Amino acid sequence: MAAVDRVVCSICSVPYSPSYWYQHLFSNTHKIAVRTRDLERGKLSQDGIILHATSENIAYDVLFAPATDFMVKDSSSSSSSSTDARLTIEAFFAHFKAGIKKRIQEALILHNAVKVNGSLSLILRKPQVDFAEYLFANKSLRTKSEMILHGSELDEWLEELVRTLLIKYETMPEKGSNWSLHQIIDFELHISKFIPLRGSSYIPLPSDIGNKKAVINVQNLNDNRCFAYSILGKKLTEIKPPIKDLQRMSRYTEERMKEYDFTDIHFPTPLKDITMFERRNNVSVNVYGIDEDGKGENEVYPLRISEKIIENRHFDLLYLS
Repeated sequence: MAAVDRVVCSICSVPYSPSYWYQHLFSNTHKIAVRTRDLERGKLSQDGIILHATSENIAYDVLFAPATDFMVKDSSSSSSSSTDARLTIEAFFAHFKAGIKKRIQEALILHNAVKVNGSLSLILRKPQVDFAEYLFANKSLRTKSEMILHGSELDEWLEELVRTLLIKYETMPEKGSNWSLHQIIDFELHISKFIPLRGSSYIPLPSDIGNKKAVINVQNLNDNRCFAYSILGKKLTEIKPPIKDLQRMSRYTEERMKEYDFTDIHFPTPLKDITMFERRNNVSVNVYGIDEDGKGENEVYPLRISEKIIENRHFDLLYLS
């Protein structure tokens, strides 16, 4: 195999393969170098640093790195250490609250709706004998993608974000092994344009989801009625004896399609049409999307949650693009 030419980063001087450029941007070495550079230039502010942006700001990543350290004092008590960690995380987000809101508001000016998720980078410590020395390790706490619209209450969203991160910290596996928070390194905020749902035709499932055999993915190659087939597919699972191969189009006859009223529903189907479908059919429908979590695995997040779940007439749908 031919050797791949490596590029030396102009900011942190670390060589990297061009195919791993995006991953390099979020390496601790690169982020520390960016923070140091902007600190020396007097540009490190509460508004954060844009690490990466696509054309027309369809997606960009903002790094919130503190000019001063957010560290937890040494403590031999696990309860006081936990309290200090909570206060430190809350103080960090109080410090950057205005900047985080500003970045999201800027994105909403460009786009009617955005998807937002974040990652809090920490340094953990574990005491050795008599607390004389510590072991240190890096840890990231990630949040799922959420949709934010014009008019969304950003204060409430940020409060929920902090609560989620605190729960993730308190329930991380390392806590049971006497690891605790030592320092907050930074918070990465990823903002991308939200593209409204229009479920159309067949798209193969990602392998990690398909292998679980928990999703019916109808192979409608010649039309855009993916939403209708998804609804009917759930209904067909309830028939006894079970119908095999529900991914096949032959299972979805026009007679069976009359089980539900699809009048005035557009195909491909936008999210806004689903409320009308719910009312006409006395059903509830949740829609989920998937995002890669940065480790090659897919994370499921909600695109639409029904106002009221109707038992025995509820549908959970997965949107692929």
